[in-house]
Amino acid sequence: MTMRVLLVLVVLVTFYGCGQSIPTPTQGENEAPEPSRPEVPADVPAYEVTKDEQGTLQGLRVRDMAASTDVTSEEGRGTAG
Repeated sequence: MTMRVLLVLVVLVTFYGCGQSIPTPTQGENEAPEPSRPEVPADVPAYEVTKDEQGTLQGLRVRDMAASTDVTSEEGRGTAG
């Protein structure tokens, strides 16, 4: 008898949880604002963005960027250290 009561309670709780509505986002609500470009520290050498693409990867929005510079590793070390 106790097992039947527990089983009925589990079924009722399950159906109650399924009946709750989840608010759907309105158009434009799920779009994130464009991020502002972060400040570049003074010790970063001049660079050129060679690739800036947006896409999806496994359902996530991603951004693919590449940059190049003429500065070598030795020149880029600066005075730190």
